[in-house]
Amino acid sequence: GAVLLYVGAYFVSKEKTLTPGELMSFVVAAGLLQAPLRNMSQAGVQLQRISAGAKRIWDLFQIPYDALSIDQEKLLESDKVVLVPQSPLALELKNVSFEYPNSNKTALKNVSLHLDIGKKIALVGKSGSGKTTLSLLALRLIDPSSGQITLGNKEAKDWDLLDYRSYFSYVSQEVFFFQGSIRENLLKVAPSATEAELWNAIELAQMKERVSALPQQLDTHL
Repeated sequence: GAVLLYVGAYFVSKEKTLTPGELMSFVVAAGLLQAPLRNMSQAGVQLQRISAGAKRIWDLFQIPYDALSIDQEKLLESDKVVLVPQSPLALELKNVSFEYPNSNKTALKNVSLHLDIGKKIALVGKSGSGKTTLSLLALRLIDPSSGQITLGNKEAKDWDLLDYRSYFSYVSQEVFFFQGSIRENLLKVAPSATEAELWNAIELAQMKERVSALPQQLDTHL
């Protein structure tokens, strides 16, 4: 920058080939040129990142569909209404093992478990012991590497995926509500539920007294 100003001043004062205004215009233009040049130097880095990301996406698209992927696609394309299960069913795991892809570690090995109707159990264990994996298997978000999972003596893979998952409920540590009434929130889960079934669900959640005390009860806006 100093050299540029020195040379420019020489041409202005000695050679008289530049006017002060032309020199200032040139200096400003040269300064504005620096940012695009720096951006151009980063273009190569950005292209490499884009190329790496595109390759990973392409590799994902090349993974062949397994049975669960096919069933999941059918579920997403289906316009079937969620039906409320009429009666509880027992869940059983028989010699179930699971190993995550590209991992030499077996998350679960030969696990057998029978969940009786009406019983409460607690799944406890240290981090990495397989609690989450077992839950994902039960919901059929993943399929076991070996072994069998049955619901009501019917293998999980033989169930329609929507019907199978309708037997499961999940209550997170953080509660999420959609804008709308209590009724509308409940109907998002079970669109065909009757008034009695909605109140039964609220009673099971131990919220009947609180909801009954609200001015508009089920139609109270959240």
